[in-house]
Order: sequence, then C-alpha cells, then structure tokens
Amino acid sequence: MRFATRSLVSLLTVASLASSQEESGGTSDTAARANCAEVELSQALGEKVSASEVAACAARSKPAPTPRPTPPKKGAKPSGDGVFVPPAFPDSPMPPPPAIRPDWLDGKRSEGALLYGVGMVKKGDAGPGQERNLALQRAVFEIAAQLQVHIDATTVDKQTNESVESTDSSGRTKRASMDSQAFSATTQLLVQASLDGVAIVDQYRDGKNGSVYVLASLDQDEIAKREQVVVDAVLRALAEAAEGVSQAFAVDKLSPEVLYALGDALEQANTVGRSGVGRKVRNGWKAEYEKLLRLGRRLASCADVDGGVGADGKTVSLQVSCAGKPWRGARFVATPSAGLVDLPGSLATNRDGAVSFSVGPAYGQSEVKVTLAHDLAGTRTASILGDTKPSQRATFEIPATASPVATLKLVMPANLTGPRDALHAAVDSFATRRLGLNVQESGGLKVVATVTFGSSQTVGARVSQPVELNVTVVGPRGRLFEKSVRSAGFAPGAEAAQAQAVQRVVDAMRGW
Repeated sequence: MRFATRSLVSLLTVASLASSQEESGGTSDTAARANCAEVELSQALGEKVSASEVAACAARSKPAPTPRPTPPKKGAKPSGDGVFVPPAFPDSPMPPPPAIRPDWLDGKRSEGALLYGVGMVKKGDAGPGQERNLALQRAVFEIAAQLQVHIDATTVDKQTNESVESTDSSGRTKRASMDSQAFSATTQLLVQASLDGVAIVDQYRDGKNGSVYVLASLDQDEIAKREQVVVDAVLRALAEAAEGVSQAFAVDKLSPEVLYALGDALEQANTVGRSGVGRKVRNGWKAEYEKLLRLGRRLASCADVDGGVGADGKTVSLQVSCAGKPWRGARFVATPSAGLVDLPGSLATNRDGAVSFSVGPAYGQSEVKVTLAHDLAGTRTASILGDTKPSQRATFEIPATASPVATLKLVMPANLTGPRDALHAAVDSFATRRLGLNVQESGGLKVVATVTFGSSQTVGARVSQPVELNVTVVGPRGRLFEKSVRSAGFAPGAEAAQAQAVQRVVDAMRGW
C-alpha cells in the first residue's frame, strides 16, 4: 500500500469520533454536510444561493464539532479531556507475567502488510489504571513512525521536535517519542480509514520495576479495503474547513488562520487524490473540492480597502475587510502599478482590521495604484491559493510626488549583440507598460537588467547553458522593485547556447 505524507495528528481517535457524530456515518451524509458548509460560506461571501439549497441545508441538523484531541507531551500523564486517548483496554485484569521475558519488548519485525508498535510506560508515569492505555497510545505512534517509511512521500513537513527512527537495519521496530507534527494531516485522512484494524497483540508488566508494555499491530491492507471511509475523511476535512470560515464570519472573527486552514484542507484532498487509493475514489469528493477551491480563491482575493493617504502626503491609513467583516491580524503585500512607490515589504492589520504606514516618494504620472494581496509566503496555503488575483476592491491610490523618469542599464556579455538589443527592448517595454516609467538618457530612477550565466555543460555536439535575468529598479532611498526569471539554452556551441538562453528569458519576461 502506498500513501502520501506531511504531518499525522491524533492518529487513533479523530475518525471514530467524527464518524459516530455524522447522522448516518456514510458518504452521502458527509457529502451533504460538505455541500451545506459550502452553501453557508457562499452566503457569507455575499454570493447568490438558490432558495431551495438554503432551505434544504436549514432543515439538516448540524453535527457537533469534532473533538480535536492532542498527543501528550513527552513525560506527560493522561489528564482526561483533550488528551489523545486510544481505544481503552477491556476491563480484564493485567495477565501475570510469563516465565520467559517476551522478545517483542525490544521491537517486533513487520510481517507483510502488518506493522507492529511497542509502547512502554514506566511505573508512576500514568494515573492508576491508565498505564496500558498510555502504552497503547505510544505503540500507535510508533506504528505511525513506520508508516513514514512505507509512504510515497510527495510532500514532507519537517516540523518535528524530535527525530524519529522507526526501524533498524534488521527491520525491527524501535521505540520512539515524537511530536504529532512529525506526521501529515494528509496521511491522517488515509490512515484513519484503517484505525478499526489497530489490534492489541500482547501486553506485559515487568515484575521488577512495574513498567507496562503493549504490543499493537496495524494491517495496512485495511486502508485499501475501506475506500468509502477515505472519501468520508476527505469530505469531512473540506466541510470542517468551510464551516470554520463561515463561523469566523458569523462571530466577526475573520483572521488569516481560517484561510490557511481552508487551504490546508484543499491541499490535503489534492495529495490524497494522488495516492494509490485516492486515485480510485477521488471522484467521490471532486464536486465538493471544486466548489470549495472556487470559494477559497474568492476568500483569498477578498480584501476590500477603505482609506488612503493622509493630509501629510506620507501616512497611509487603511481599513481592510471582506464582505463587511474586518480582516483581523492579517498580513498583506502591497504592489504598485502604473508607477512605483517606496512601500513597506509587508503590512499587518491590527485586531480591528486597520493598518497605518508611511510611504516614500511615489513615481508616476498622476496617481499610483496600489493593490493589496494576502501574504501567503511561508504557508502551505500558498501552493494552492497563492496565484489568486486580488479583487478590484483591494486597491487604493497614492498621488504621484516624483517624476517617473528612469535610465536603463544592461549587464551582460558584450558579444551577444542580437540578444542584447532584444533584451533592451523587452525591459524598456516592461518598465513603461507595467511600472509606468519613462526611460530616458538620464533620470532619478535606475532600471538595471542583469544577465547571469550558470555553469554550462556539453552534451554531445550541443551545449546546455542556464541563465538568470534579474530586473531591479532603484531610487534615491533604495530598491523599489525586483523580479527574476530563469531559463536555459541548448544549442551547438557556447555562444549560440547563450544567445538562445537570453532569448528565452526575454520571451518569459514578455509575460510579466
């Protein structure tokens, strides 16, 4: 069985708790929940929704929120609510220790599709009667560690507090203590489908020191057999993400966290869909996924801006909202067009959705248009919603205070006469069309286009030549703009490969 991965959370309990709270526990009901969550989100974003859909969803009782148990920290004792608790042991007493110490205490080799985990709790590390439950929990986390070895790793989240070694050179398992962030929320959606297959194989109490050991197993083939549960798990994740955004609108607590959670759910569905079992069943969530992707892009582009430059001509005060709700604690990137402005690299709204900042000279003909876009850099949401274009309401204008006259300088080998002329024309056009600059012999701004060739390689009779083009605009107070593009040439001879490489970055630049 092959899987897709990035950080496994609450491996054992989430699926069973969530499925028991669904009205019927089946795919049809989970799909209805996802659909109604998207209807509610559409309304929150101000979209038109059919009256029949609203009525049907209003008649449907909403499930209680799924509990989100968290794994205990290293050395922590079970404390009841909120602690990751696996299925409890039967009330039968602990069996007496065998005459011979079991060899599985030091780890058990996997057998075909069966994975084994050993959990150990020292005497006093858990409350009375809880030793076996905590030992089972640790055994399950060890099984999860092994799953990383068996997983088709399309994406890997390295947010782990402790390294995990799941098997030694002989294939025997090792005990491991880990933070749940070492695993993937994507893997969770797959593994939770087989959690009913987690079995307690054996248990042992050391007669000398009182430590309790539990041997557990998981049959990986169970995931492939329970395709419907995989569909339910993905649909549930999409529904919960949509419900989280709708709830944020309802209680006026719209923050970037709900956008990130929505993006994560979409990315998880994507990654599960590329797995072995996912490819067979992804049509089961395709419609809901596409609806939520559209709504996610709508949310990512939603930044209604009110305000502008103050009387001093330097201070900008803005209020940023979406469908009438302020974006609280959100980060934005400001991008000028039809001119250039000395702007902060990133803007952050306060708890009321307001932000104030100072600007430097504004280079333009009359007014420079500035557009705000959610700053998704460094988030997983960027991979799926990062290319969303801001709405027309995400703009404000700054009166031009300086002439947009600029000089243009090319930095590249002098022997490439033809490509040099083409590059000069492309950069001149871009500076005029996109940046609103007037390129002359002299000016207050400097446009610099630098061509940097990487190490070339000869392949047969041809030469492979990588290249990078970097375009910057510098003003009296520093850099105002920068953008790069990379490509490569592949032609007979070094000079021909360089010329082709430059032409390709010129062609790419025309799409800026």
